[in-house]
Amino acid sequence: MSLFNDPELLKQIIIDHYRNPQHQGLTKGQGYSCINSNVETCLDDFQIEMLIKNNSIEDANFEGVGCAVSTAAIDILISLIENLKLEKAITILSEYFKLIEGTQYNENMMQEANAFKTIYQHANRINCAKIPAISLLKLIKEKF
Repeated sequence: MSLFNDPELLKQIIIDHYRNPQHQGLTKGQGYSCINSNVETCLDDFQIEMLIKNNSIEDANFEGVGCAVSTAAIDILISLIENLKLEKAITILSEYFKLIEGTQYNENMMQEANAFKTIYQHANRINCAKIPAISLLKLIKEKF
């Protein structure tokens, strides 16, 4: 049995990343690409920065405000793609979109992102989980 079948664990993962995000705080360093991640229909508003060198994501961070789902999603996704080649990061984000849509995905590849595996059942939260991934993918595709 997978640890990711425990609803309390999944909720705790989201709460932990919301309260104590590991990638919060912009460096505004030289060479970083930036994007604003927001949606007109909610108050979530993040700035995301990413440093890509040698076809790899060397660093990524965010700053801003959002609900627990969007904040946890951006923090978890950055953890998943940081220090990876761009092609692998795109694969991970593609699997994440499958997870969010409730279709078959690679559970092992998603690690803590599995916390969102039932989000497709909550229509009002799908965009909260999806918007950070869309923004990260845009930053990657600018350099890919």
